[in-house]
Amino acid sequence: MKKALISLILVGLIGTGLAWAKDGKIGVVYLRKVFESYEKTKAYDDKLANKSREIEKKIRDLQQDIQKIQASIEVLGEKERSQKIKELREKQIELRKYQMEAMRNIGQERERYMREILQDIKPVISDYAKKKGYDIILNGDMLLYSVDGYDLTDDIVKLLNENYKANK
Repeated sequence: MKKALISLILVGLIGTGLAWAKDGKIGVVYLRKVFESYEKTKAYDDKLANKSREIEKKIRDLQQDIQKIQASIEVLGEKERSQKIKELREKQIELRKYQMEAMRNIGQERERYMREILQDIKPVISDYAKKKGYDIILNGDMLLYSVDGYDLTDDIVKLLNENYKANK
């Protein structure tokens, strides 16, 4: 009985939704493509790449320090050797801490950039929808299928990049 009632309600909702969709104006925006094509995303990606290169250089430097210490341990006396082993452990700990902190910082910065970019995208889509008379704009990355003619992605990217260049 419960299943039949739920099925009946679902059929009614789907039918109502389809009837409304014929009258409403619907568009699709592929957010992944918008993110990738947005000039601000490219600028942020470049900043993150530069930071990553700096981090990688520091990691390589620390690894070289560790290798030098390891090589020097072989030729030292017992007393000096125990001091170098202590120094080696400290450098290894420093390396691990630096790697973990750097990964966390890059991740947080990337997340902040993504939120900021999304905050740029949402109003552009909303304004576009209002100006062009759209009732619904869907994320195309979540759709399994849509008919040609609904894709507004290129228009949104163009507007975003124009706004970005104007506010730069």
